[in-house]
Amino acid sequence: MKIVFYENQYGGFIDKAIRFKTATWQQRINGEWKHLPSHVELLFDNSEMFSASQYENRVRFKMCNTKSPVWKMYDIKIDNAKDYKVLYAFCVSQIGKKYDYFGILNFVIPFIHNNKNKWFCSEICTKALQVGNVIPNDIKSYTTSPAKLEQIIQRISNE
Repeated sequence: MKIVFYENQYGGFIDKAIRFKTATWQQRINGEWKHLPSHVELLFDNSEMFSASQYENRVRFKMCNTKSPVWKMYDIKIDNAKDYKVLYAFCVSQIGKKYDYFGILNFVIPFIHNNKNKWFCSEICTKALQVGNVIPNDIKSYTTSPAKLEQIIQRISNE
């Protein structure tokens, strides 16, 4: 299994806003914010990608070309088949739920409450990885941006 981050510096307005708002002040000043990820997907062994899509306004599986240079890919280690099945089953159970446009404002306005019936990409990928025992459960999925999730993945990849 893999996790892929969308790092196209051009993207749409929402992509640019997510990158800018989740960047540190230093990254904003240096211009590094343009290269932060603005979207994340889980890539399963059957080549299906899973996430919440702002463009499709829902949680979904789809086939996508990850060979493009806009995708940065990491291998995800899942220790046993049971965890993989539980993670996949969780993803399937979320199909069709709406995209949480209001929830992404949590990056800027931290007192916004989590909507349990809607998801944004890094929130649902974080939760799925927690369900599959890949990352710790103490991380608040609804405050996890794509850039923050990439940092978490980099950290566990180096352990």
